[in-house]
Amino acid sequence: MQRVLLMLLLRASRALIPHAARRSRCSARYASAQPLGKRGVTDGSEGITLFGSEKIQNGAAPAVTVFWLHGLGDTADGWAGAFVPGGGVTLPTPDYKVVLPTAETLPVTLNMGMQMPAWFDIYGLDAGAQVDEAGILKAAARLEALVAMEDPATKIVLGGFSQGGAVALTAGLRCSAKNVAAVVGTSTWLPLGDSYPAAIADGALKRPVSLHHGDADEVVRTSWGVASKERLEELG
Repeated sequence: MQRVLLMLLLRASRALIPHAARRSRCSARYASAQPLGKRGVTDGSEGITLFGSEKIQNGAAPAVTVFWLHGLGDTADGWAGAFVPGGGVTLPTPDYKVVLPTAETLPVTLNMGMQMPAWFDIYGLDAGAQVDEAGILKAAARLEALVAMEDPATKIVLGGFSQGGAVALTAGLRCSAKNVAAVVGTSTWLPLGDSYPAAIADGALKRPVSLHHGDADEVVRTSWGVASKERLEELG
């Protein structure tokens, strides 16, 4: 998965990569710059923030900030290792910051109401299942608020895995911030598709969107990824 993430961060384009992939993460031979980090994210909520240099850690604006959202039941810790030596992700510049928020703990209907980190509730996996629109929009608004706290000159990449990717895609289409430069989704889908184009922010369709999905995904179906790609193409 880190190899895929590396490619998508370097080449954000509107493409679906239908290669077989497991949903578990693997090691890779390449690594990012020496990590500097802290617990918590800019708004004081739970998560992890990584910095490409001490200068950025001390408050200098990075050239690029990547926001990466984990999947259902995971936390920021599940992805922090991807951005450290041996983790597999090489960012295109050492002048970066990586923000890994952790979702709130919520009861998830699909999992019999069990409490777990979740960006929004999931009622079912069938096409006709109820959708937690309010929860999706709340999570996207949280991401947009974090983006607003970045320096306007910093290029922003919004990305995520599975449920986190759904939030990143939603925010990527709705966020009005001019410095959002690209959107990335892995093993994910575009929710609330019927709300577009009415809900699309000015200029959002100019942002490159890169979708990546394994053809053996047994949780988020590959057909969802294909349908999301097609919907984005319809929107332009």
